[in-house]
Amino acid sequence: MRCPLSYLPPSDDEEDEPPAPPNQGQLLIDATCAPADIRYPKDLELLNDTRKASEAILDALYSQVMLSLKCKPCTYRKLARKAYLAIAKKRQPSRKLIHKGIRQQLGYVRRNLAHIDGLGFPIPIVPATVPSVAGDS
Repeated sequence: MRCPLSYLPPSDDEEDEPPAPPNQGQLLIDATCAPADIRYPKDLELLNDTRKASEAILDALYSQVMLSLKCKPCTYRKLARKAYLAIAKKRQPSRKLIHKGIRQQLGYVRRNLAHIDGLGFPIPIVPATVPSVAGDS
């Protein structure tokens, strides 16, 4: 007569292994499901994020050379934020309004990049690498 599996003594292999970590996260079974908190970027949002990042870079660089400059470079950050929010808060902004906002944000980013370039720090330019396709010869 054989013993049921539940009555067998544990093997030596199971005692040496550390305990498994607890489960974390969510498992999505259906491919059509997606979390609702995903942010889909738009051009205006990307430009606003770029403007904020360029302002942070400008602040960091200015803190290193503030003794050699008379005043901090003007970034118009309050006006830029106000212009962005005027469009972002609208329920259905028109195409004309979106293009106007993109042009404004591009101007703010261009101004910030010119100030960063004018501070005299070298900006490394990394060449873009194009991945090769396996079928190309």
